[in-house]
This record gives sequence, C-alpha cells and structure tokens, in this order.
Amino acid sequence: MSWTLTTNSYPSPKTNGHSLPKGWQWVKLGDVCKQDRQIVEPKSSLASRLLYLSLEHIESNSGRILREPTEPIQDEGRSTSFHFDNRHVLYGKLRPYLNKVALPDFEGRCTTELIPILPTDIDREFLAWVLRRKETVDVAMQEKTGSRMPRANMDNLLALEIPLPPLDEQQRIASRLNEQLAAVESARKAAEEQLHAAYQLPSMYLREVFESEDARKWDVKKVLELCRRIDYGYTASANFAIKEPKFLRITDIQGGKVNWAQVPGCKINSNEEQNNMLSDGDIVFARTGATTGKSFLIRKPPRAVFASYLIRLQHNDEVTADYLYAFFQSDSYWQQIRENARGAAQPNVNATLLGQITLPVAPVRDQGRIISTINDKLAEISKMTYAIESQLAEINRLPASLLREAFAGRE
Repeated sequence: MSWTLTTNSYPSPKTNGHSLPKGWQWVKLGDVCKQDRQIVEPKSSLASRLLYLSLEHIESNSGRILREPTEPIQDEGRSTSFHFDNRHVLYGKLRPYLNKVALPDFEGRCTTELIPILPTDIDREFLAWVLRRKETVDVAMQEKTGSRMPRANMDNLLALEIPLPPLDEQQRIASRLNEQLAAVESARKAAEEQLHAAYQLPSMYLREVFESEDARKWDVKKVLELCRRIDYGYTASANFAIKEPKFLRITDIQGGKVNWAQVPGCKINSNEEQNNMLSDGDIVFARTGATTGKSFLIRKPPRAVFASYLIRLQHNDEVTADYLYAFFQSDSYWQQIRENARGAAQPNVNATLLGQITLPVAPVRDQGRIISTINDKLAEISKMTYAIESQLAEINRLPASLLREAFAGRE
C-alpha cells in the first residue's frame, strides 16, 4: 500500500475522549477507499452470467449474504445493476440504519442501492467493520436524503474522518472482531431460541390444563351457555374533551392493559350508557383487524362504555371471569376462531360465532384453585422470559461496545 500520513495532516487524535495509540492516524474515509460503480446493463451477456444480490439478500448488522454463489442464475434485477467481486465491500445506502455491509467472496452484480466500495489504502475486512460501527451509521443517518426511504449521502459519508491504525494492526483488529462477533452471534441465536421456546410455554401450559385427562371429564359447554349477555358496543365519536364516560376502543388496549387516564370520553344518553356500561369481570373482544379474536379482562373499570367494534361478554354463575378469560388465551380457543372466523381478506369475529365456541368447564368449586395454579405458573414463565429478554438485550449491545473499544485502540 502506497499511502503515507503525517501527524500534522489531521485533527487532534482523540476518539471517545481517548488519545489514539501510537502509529494511528485520522483519515477521511474517502482517502482510503472509493465507490466503484461499474454498471451492468440489464439483459447484457454479463448480467446473464452473474448472480444478483438485492438488499434483502444482506442480513442486517452481521452482513451475512443470504444467497449462495452456486445458486442457478435467474432472470432478476431487470434494471441497471453494479458489478462486484471479492475485492469489494458492499454498502447498503438505502435505510442505512439497517446496517447492511457485506463482504462477497464471489463475482456478481447488485442493486444500485448497494454500493460496491473498493478499498485502496485500507484492509478490506477492517473497512467493513468501520462501516458497521454505530458512529458511521449515525453519520449516514444525519446526512441522509429522503424521509420515508432514507438514503445515505455517499459523498458526505466518504468525508467522515476515521481512526486508522497501521495495516498489520488493522488486520489484527479485523481478525479479532471476526472472532468476537461470531461468538456474539452464536450467543444471540442461542438466546433467541430460548426466548422463542419461552414464548411458547404459556400456550403449552394452558394446553395441559384445558386438554388434560381431568378436562376430558368436565362438561363441555358453549360460551353462549355460560353468559348472561354477549353484545356489541356503542357507535360514537371519541372526544378527549369529555372526561366521562370513558369510551374504550381497540387501540386503547395495549399489551393486555388499558391506561384509563389516556382513554377519551364520548357523548351518550343515559339509557345507552346504562346498556353499554362496563363492569368488573367483563371480557371484551376485538371484532376485526390485526387483533381479531383477542380478548381483554376488565378489572375495576372507571365509568366507561365500549366501542361498537368490540364484543362484550358477561359470564353467569357457572364460570368465573378468570377461568373463562384463561380459556380465551388457549390454543383450543384460537383453533376454533381460525376455523370459523368470517372473511378471507379481513377475518372478523361476531357475537354468534363467539357464542358457539366450546370449552371444558371445571366445577365452580375447582375453578379458583385451577386459576391460582395457572397464575403461579404464568408468573414463573414471565419472570424467566424477562430474564432471557434482558440477556438478549445485553448481547445485542455487545457489538457496538466491541467496535467502540476496537476503534479507540483498546481492543
């Protein structure tokens, strides 16, 4: 490599509040690499023999290429594309926060949203890590163009000053980061698998309750037989200027909870209010949309009514609200909903369908004990899930920390 730098060429050698190690220099990114936009015309002979990469073929953060160079060449990427080979770093300029930076080990062509960058005076793998670090992503987002589909301004990105060690140190750092980030990726995948398994546990446990040997001995009844009423809500306009009655909508139920202080009011006459008043132990269901069939157990509500695109269920004395609500979280319930929900493009649930759902009903004297056991088990699962989520969050913070340390010369 031919470049030479002097200690007076760049600003004061500080990074993250620390002096750069001896031999390191500040350089502009564009001084050690360049864009290499070699156009491949569609339907050309070159296009017909090169594997095509789109942004979807590059995994965020890791840069893993999700296509194999041995895959059959297909007729795709029918507009102008860029040529690349194993000398380049592919940089995703569209939505730079996705951090798509890849190191191909084969010749191919790519969407023009992936910019082939050719290292000139920098190690290729070290350059890839430079482009992946949080500080580079932040600069790309600051100088982006476009709001809905932001793109990095490549000229501004290449004007970014980076700390550059000697070549042998670049190679050592890149090699070490490859090892460290591979270990992080392995830990992340293991934690994600654990988390996925933890998310399945509530359904598994409810299945053990409602599909158990004991459950097969219980009476099977329709929801309609267990309710005093199943009805639709009130049609009104939400009005935040009205304090009461509250007007509960689907959007007010987030994560199985309602912040009643944030629920708007509505204008309603006394007869309609009395007919649509929510009570402790009511269960409401989403009729349409992405949350179709999901339920929410009302506990000690303020003065409130509910919107017409919700269904309200009030149980009778044969079953407790908690028992009924627990069943509505089970696989048995959801299977019946999927089999019977109306509408292919936009499935919906109505009161008639809901009333025909069947469930095993334990004796009332046993329902409290069953729910107590369910709640204890679900609390244990929730605690375990939170621990795994926290562990995964720590793992996800590691790459930025490792890169920060490496580029401060403290790797």
